[in-house]
Amino acid sequence: MTGIRMRPSAAVLLAVLLFAVPSFAADPGGERTAISADTIEQQGEVFHGEGSVVVEAPGSTLKADRVRYDRATEDVVAEGSVYYEDDRSTVKASKAEINLRSETGVLYDADVFFKEQGYRVYGSRIEKPGYNRYFLDAGSITTCPGPVPAWCIKGRNVDLIVGDRVKIWHATFRVKDTPVLYTPYFWAPVIKERKTGFLMQKTGYSNRKGFTWMQPFFWAISANRDATFFADVYSKRGVGFGAEYRYIEASGMEGSVNFYNIRDTELHRSFTELKATHRHRWRGFRGSYDINYVNQKDFYREYEPYLLQSARRFLESQAEFSLRDEYAKLYARARYIRELKDGEDQGAVLQKLPEAGIFITPKKLPGPVVLTAETAVANFTRDNGVDGKRLDTGLTLTSVLGRGPSLSQSLGFGYAFYDLDGLSPGVESDLDRGFVSYAASLRSSLAKSYGDVEHIVMHDLAYSYRHFDGDTPPLLDATELQGDVSSLELAVYNRLRDALAKEFLTVRLSDAYDFRAGDRPVQPIEFDLRYRRDFSLAVGLKYDVYDNVITGSDSRLGVSLERLDMSAGHIYRRGDITMFNVVFVYKASPAVSLKSEAWYDSAGGELTRLGLGLIYSSECWAMAMDYAKRPGEHIVFITVTLKGLGDVRI
Repeated sequence: MTGIRMRPSAAVLLAVLLFAVPSFAADPGGERTAISADTIEQQGEVFHGEGSVVVEAPGSTLKADRVRYDRATEDVVAEGSVYYEDDRSTVKASKAEINLRSETGVLYDADVFFKEQGYRVYGSRIEKPGYNRYFLDAGSITTCPGPVPAWCIKGRNVDLIVGDRVKIWHATFRVKDTPVLYTPYFWAPVIKERKTGFLMQKTGYSNRKGFTWMQPFFWAISANRDATFFADVYSKRGVGFGAEYRYIEASGMEGSVNFYNIRDTELHRSFTELKATHRHRWRGFRGSYDINYVNQKDFYREYEPYLLQSARRFLESQAEFSLRDEYAKLYARARYIRELKDGEDQGAVLQKLPEAGIFITPKKLPGPVVLTAETAVANFTRDNGVDGKRLDTGLTLTSVLGRGPSLSQSLGFGYAFYDLDGLSPGVESDLDRGFVSYAASLRSSLAKSYGDVEHIVMHDLAYSYRHFDGDTPPLLDATELQGDVSSLELAVYNRLRDALAKEFLTVRLSDAYDFRAGDRPVQPIEFDLRYRRDFSLAVGLKYDVYDNVITGSDSRLGVSLERLDMSAGHIYRRGDITMFNVVFVYKASPAVSLKSEAWYDSAGGELTRLGLGLIYSSECWAMAMDYAKRPGEHIVFITVTLKGLGDVRI
């Protein structure tokens, strides 16, 4: 083999066979490029290299069986096992035709890998018409290695802009080169930053809505603003359209607005949802609102896939604005509640529109006493029923004595005035009532170490007293639920901490004595246990000492073995609710996991939710196959996560 050296100006002409890299510049430091081949010939302005040609330039290597370079036109042709690599890409091809001046050319039978973005393209003919852009009459893109990648998207008229996006017509999603899904048009970003364009489409099936298809479009408006537009197609229910706008401002503002509408062709009704959030912080000013609106009570039952959301009873919107300094906080707030239960009257729901008040910042008085005070006025309104206005005012004195055993006390006074409407004829509309309250808590704690374990015992003996005097107003909100109280409660805590001061066991036992409870003064005993170490356990119980029954309980046990994670729990309320929940996650291999979840209502005698799932994950992709059952609906879907391209939900 013959080896020669050339100046960088000549070497560049061969070294720029970096077809996948958008630009090339000669090394300014003057480093030399080594070229070796079995034979090297020059005919005028044309250079020929034959047999095991190797071009080694600073930071890059080119290999081929034959290389031809025309210095006049700056055309380069490399043939036979063409290989190029630098710090940004690698190219494998049977032949490469490149013009160094225009940075254009063609690759044949090529495999191009872009290291920074982590994806590769294959094609029998890859054309580079200009900087960073590639066209393939037919080809594929993937982020998986190997001659037969775990997944790829293959199609025709592939248009790729490196670091930007890829478009493919008549695209098929393939697993091990087996077609699984087809779409007439595919678009995806191939960049880590936010980029305007179509997002991954989602498809699925529900026995109530039929086959579904969703196509979102993302708009990167600016560095701090963006929006997503989407269309949902349900084969049994019609077409829905929506948009979400998001913003974050340097002035301390952030929020979002989400709108959705669908004309249901089966129910012959239009469903609309509007959600908006906003937060604003500026010096002592705070402002926020959360708006939630639906035009149909059953919107979430029809179009919400999550059981807990679809079962909601009320929909609440609220707003609050406040201004504070070192002395006080002024605030105004409003609340509107939408009734979602069928058969219930929206006009009977009380709305708090608005409420305003002032809160005096805690002020230190002589001695260990702190003073706080607050005054608020609220307007309650509804179409049907009693409503009106309420003025509340009150102050509280608090003190804390001691650091070991400690005694904390508070003394409060308050008064409320009512101006009511909608009362029966002859009923007084101007009401008032006042209260006085007192609370005291005596706490003590002991600690002892047993090797690496510290045991802490804490006792809390608390007395609460509150007495109201005056009229009995109608129920407007939680304020009217407060009544006379005189109770004594004892709580004992046991805590265990490890050598890192991490608490792994907490046990709380408490009971209260209500002096106003007549012949049943002893309240239910409450027991609470939390353990987190080799396994997790949470238990909560309430026990009625008079009826000798458990009135309520919650529990959950979680165990993690080498391949199996499982948890089981239950919720019990005397005479009302008994629910059981079981979750299993089995790791069959590092790549495959099985998951199952079930909720069973023993009182109703039915399985309220069942979920089964299979999860497969590898270096470049993951797939989750799920089945979900809830009352009246069965859902089957597959979510495929493609490294570098996002999610596809089937």
